[in-house]
Amino acid sequence: MTRPEDISQAIKVHYNEERIAFTARTAPTQMDVWGATMPQIKEVLAAFIPDAKKMQVSDATELLQQLVDANNFELQIFAYCWLDKDKKLLKSLTRNQLIGLETVMDNWVSTDYYGTLVLGPAWYHGAVDIEYILSLSEDQNFWRRRLALCALIGWDRARGKKGIDNPYFLDICSTFIQDPEYKIIQALSWALRFHISRNRDEVETFVKTHASELNNKVVREVHNKLDTGLKH
Repeated sequence: MTRPEDISQAIKVHYNEERIAFTARTAPTQMDVWGATMPQIKEVLAAFIPDAKKMQVSDATELLQQLVDANNFELQIFAYCWLDKDKKLLKSLTRNQLIGLETVMDNWVSTDYYGTLVLGPAWYHGAVDIEYILSLSEDQNFWRRRLALCALIGWDRARGKKGIDNPYFLDICSTFIQDPEYKIIQALSWALRFHISRNRDEVETFVKTHASELNNKVVREVHNKLDTGLKH
C-alpha cells in the first residue's frame, strides 16, 4: 500500500454520512470529508507502516505531500499521524518539506495534529527555527497563530521528561496574553497545562505575573491543573 489511491481506498470504505455531519458541526473544513473515525484511520495506518518503513525517503516524502495536497481531511490527518509513528522519517524532512505539509489549516483537528505531531517535534530537532514560530504567532489568521502554541506542545512531546527544555516557551506564550480569539485562549491554556509536568515553576510564575491580563479561563484551568492535576 504505497500509492495515495491505495490509502484513499482503504480509508474511504469507512465513508459515513453521520460522521461527515458530525465533523461539519465540530471541526468544519473546506476539505472533502469521508467520515472515517480516528480509530479507523489509525487502523489503516497500522497496516501501512510496515510497507512505509521499506520506502525510500524520497518516495515517502513525495507520498506525504500527495496526501496533504489531496484536499481531503482524513488523508491529511493520516499523513500527520504517519510522521508521528515514523520519527526517523520526520527527522529526515527539510524545513521546506515540513512547511509544505502545512496545507489547509481551517479547523482545530488539522491545526492541532500538524502543530503537535509534526511542527513541534521538527522545531525541537532543529528543522525549523524560532523566527518561523514567531512569524506564526503574529499571523493574522488565528489558526496559524494557534499553530505556534501547538508547536510548544509538540516540542514538549518530543523532549519527553528528560530532553532539552524549550528556551522560548515564555516568549511564545507572552505573545498571546491578550489575544481575544477563543481558539487561541483554549490553546494557550492547553500549552501551559501540558508544560506543567516539564517545568512547573515556569508555568506558575507566568500565570502569577500575568494573572490580571490573562483570560479567566486560562487562569482557572491552569490553577486547577496545578492544584488538582485536573483540567476543571
